[in-house]
Amino acid sequence: MNQNLAAFQKKLLDLPYCTNLYPIPHIRLEHGRLQRLACDPGESLPSRFQAKDEAEGKLKLLYVQAAQQLRTYSDPASSESCYSRIRHEVNEQLTFLRESLIPCRTDGSAALVNRIAAVLAPEDVFRRVEPLNEELQKKFSLSPVQDYIRMIRYEVYDPSEYEDGAAKLIAKLFTHHGYDLTDACFQLEQDAETLLTGYRKAIAEQVSLYLHQYVIASVQGKLPTLNAILEKEGSAQL
Repeated sequence: MNQNLAAFQKKLLDLPYCTNLYPIPHIRLEHGRLQRLACDPGESLPSRFQAKDEAEGKLKLLYVQAAQQLRTYSDPASSESCYSRIRHEVNEQLTFLRESLIPCRTDGSAALVNRIAAVLAPEDVFRRVEPLNEELQKKFSLSPVQDYIRMIRYEVYDPSEYEDGAAKLIAKLFTHHGYDLTDACFQLEQDAETLLTGYRKAIAEQVSLYLHQYVIASVQGKLPTLNAILEKEGSAQL
């Protein structure tokens, strides 16, 4: 095979690897303090209802954060999305491939090189990937928020446990409540991260598949003819 064409073909076959070149995004929740200690009068709450209401409210906000970040990284319209970053990398590599094809351009091969260069474009690939994105978003979405609410741990500090008689009744008035969102928050963040990793892998696999089908296979089919032209012209110059 012609040397310039062989170099181009190697770069062409490496094209699908570009779908994994960009930095992996991560889910990061801004949560502040995740607990109130029931034994600390300065931060505990006077009733279980208040502790439950506050804890669930905080966790729901964290859930919204996680869901929003997942949407951002899976929305084709977002510049931060996996889709957009993969498309950027594919565009860069296709431009590089078109430039790598230039040494194969001669008077005799110009028309065929133009047809090959026209195939080295992202439109056909991403026109087919975009409709699949909505399905992938649904597949890689968070479990209902109630699954995480069930993981909240509640605490009760009841000083009446150490008293008897009337003192016990009085001490009961000073019962305090607290909660701990650490486990629930950790699981939420971990689940969102796992879903994002799965989504990123799935979208990359789809792009890679369509690159093989609509770019690589089409170009590969034209290379024997191009090589024959280049070899014939090379022989004529000897």
